[in-house]
Amino acid sequence: RSGEFADALDYSAVAGRLQKLAADHPHQLLERFAQAIADIALGEFHAPWVKVRVAKLAPVNGVKELGVSIERSRK
Repeated sequence: RSGEFADALDYSAVAGRLQKLAADHPHQLLERFAQAIADIALGEFHAPWVKVRVAKLAPVNGVKELGVSIERSRK
């Protein structure tokens, strides 16, 4: 909110953490995976708000992508 670089998320660290989550994540449901991403952003990286969109590309013939989008904020 401040616009100061020091207050921004370290996107490199976020990306690294989410790559680890993707490699180790046991849940097959996109909704659970999206929630896990939101929990990490809010809890570990202290983001005040997050919008997460995840999708499976071409999950079935004739469907370009199938996904979910969630928005969460810290309480």
